Order: sequence, then structure tokens, then C-alpha cells
Amino acid sequence: MYKSFHSVPLRKVRDGGLSLLLCVVTLSCHKETKAERYAREARETTLQCPMAIDANTTMDSMVYTPTDHRFTYYYKVNGVADSILLANKEMLRQQIHNRLLNAPDMLPYIHDRLSFRYVYHTNDSTNAPVLDFVYESTKNGLHPSLPQGEGVDSVATLSEYNSKK
Repeated sequence: MYKSFHSVPLRKVRDGGLSLLLCVVTLSCHKETKAERYAREARETTLQCPMAIDANTTMDSMVYTPTDHRFTYYYKVNGVADSILLANKEMLRQQIHNRLLNAPDMLPYIHDRLSFRYVYHTNDSTNAPVLDFVYESTKNGLHPSLPQGEGVDSVATLSEYNSKK
């Protein structure tokens, strides 16, 4: 038989209401951690890819790796041979470094001591990176460094890395 609301004991309503309120408050109070935010931002950026950077450069994806506390940006360079890209690697490395330091939207990430990795491929590449730059944020600033566990020099090519083995 159907019971009206008025026939339910007040204590059950109160306890049930408090339980529901507690569940809602607990679920709504979950604050996103920085690592979760960085991973979400990387996913959201990747959804916008491929993203034209300039006439010859396209960003393919962006990944956040929480173990390395690192954003990795993957680029494809079109219409430029590997040899031309390699000939200009020092200039490219310095441009990226300057862009990181001078972009106001990057300062919070640098202050949080994230590292940044830039991986470049060309049409000549056999899906292997041609250039691989890493910049580490430390209390003393932003510095080029070696990709951890990669064994690839911060401005080395894959062929240079293979020849050192």
C-alpha cells in the first residue's frame, strides 16, 4: 500500500537527507590536483590537434607524464628536410627556451617546476624523432637538460644518439 510522506518517521527522513547531503558535498568538494589538471590540459590540447604553429610546423599532440612532471609536445615539420632542421637545431633550441621564458602563460608551469620536452619529426623521418629538446624547471630557472631515461642528448638527433651507442 502507498504511504504518504507524512507517515514516514521524521528520523528516517532526516537521516536519509543527511546522507544524501553528505554524498553531494563529498563529491562536489573533490578538488582537482595539479597532476590531474595538467593531464586534463594535455588531453584538451591534443583534442585540438593537429594544430598549425606556422607555415611548416604542426603540433600533433601533447602529453603530461606525472612521473617525470613533464609536458611533452610532439611536432611535425613539413616541407623541411631533416638536414635543414638539424643544421638549425641550436637556433631552434634557443628559440624554444626564449619562448618558454617570455610566455606569461608558461610562468605558472615553470614555477611549479614542470619540465618541457619538444619532439620534432619531419616527412623524411621514419617516425623517429629528428630533434628532442628537454628543459627542466629548477629553483634556479629553466635549463636545457637530458631526457631522463631516454639517453638522448637535449639537442641530439636520433642518428647521433645511435652513433654514440
